[in-house]
Amino acid sequence: MGRLSITQKLRKASSAERRQEISLNWANEWRTEYEKNVNLLNQAIITKDFDSLIRVAGFLRADGKKMFESLSRVLPAMGERDES
Repeated sequence: MGRLSITQKLRKASSAERRQEISLNWANEWRTEYEKNVNLLNQAIITKDFDSLIRVAGFLRADGKKMFESLSRVLPAMGERDES
């Protein structure tokens, strides 16, 4: 079986604290990837590497779309009650 989605991980979590930890890790990974791509974009601008500009802009667009689409599933999963 492949990797679990963030929503699957949140729903599988046994407590609110664990869901918070998973959510924070996910957000930090998202931020790290975003910052990496922005740095690559800046480097491409400085070096006038138009092929890299197009490629990195595509990465930013695809990653942003994926993350924003996942928010509608992640936010409700974060607030699910513990099963007791």
